Amino acid sequence: MDEARGPAALAALIERAPLPPLPRARPAAPRRLIKLGHLDGDDRGGALGLVWLGLLLAGAVLGPAWVMRGPRWLGAVVCVAVAIAVVGFNRRGQAIARGREARLAGALGVTAFPCEGLIDWLTADRPLADLHVRGAIDPALVDGAIRAIDADATTRWLTPTSVRIALTPRLLRAARGRAPALYGGDLPRLRALVDRVIAPLVADPGVARLELGGEVDADVRGPA
Repeated sequence: MDEARGPAALAALIERAPLPPLPRARPAAPRRLIKLGHLDGDDRGGALGLVWLGLLLAGAVLGPAWVMRGPRWLGAVVCVAVAIAVVGFNRRGQAIARGREARLAGALGVTAFPCEGLIDWLTADRPLADLHVRGAIDPALVDGAIRAIDADATTRWLTPTSVRIALTPRLLRAARGRAPALYGGDLPRLRALVDRVIAPLVADPGVARLELGGEVDADVRGPA
């Protein structure tokens, strides 16, 4: 039996094809913590990083020196104390990160459709969003509405009902010394995308979900 041919059959075939997965890379923990601090208006991560680095340097220099040259007991005590402090600061850093993520997680305020991955989107160097709707829509209309919000945004239509949106990242911190510039998602711009582009699609054709993520530069060098 001959298969049905034509645009409808082609669209159905495309719709059944597996979608390319949305990247959800995460920056290294110290850099992620600092990014979340800038996004949350809380820069304790930077001070925490300096204290952590100071403890590591002190432990690497003073502890072994005292163990070898004496007083050995003092060197052993310093090594143990530094190890305990490093573990404590690491746990404190994780607690700060969890608190920031909790405060930012509800910042978008989406309730009309499933939305996940906001923290990954906010901390990505190149934030990406996959919008999935329940019926075919005019790509030209959607692309035009997106570029009215962000003239430099790019879109890639994965299927007639799924589009990958790359909004312009926001500069969180300018480069300073050996520390690189830090970029992340622009929350006000994402809110505008939700309110002005996605919300009107909820009634027709319907929004299945919004997936958020992004890419992270793997070759960034220097301190956080």
